[in-house]
Amino acid sequence: METAEIRRLLPTDEAAHLVNAATNDAGELVLLMDTPAWAARVRYCLGSLPNKKILIRVQPRGG
Repeated sequence: METAEIRRLLPTDEAAHLVNAATNDAGELVLLMDTPAWAARVRYCLGSLPNKKILIRVQPRGG
């Protein structure tokens, strides 16, 4: 899934802090959030996403 697709599935606040979304070689959806606080918040939204295996990582914007 593309980042834009994932943004549409997340609540507006969480979507604004999504840096990137991609599927890795193991078939897991990897979400890159811009701060640890937003990474924690997006964990509560995982039920709205299609993948069963989701990894959440932090990557500050511009970093």
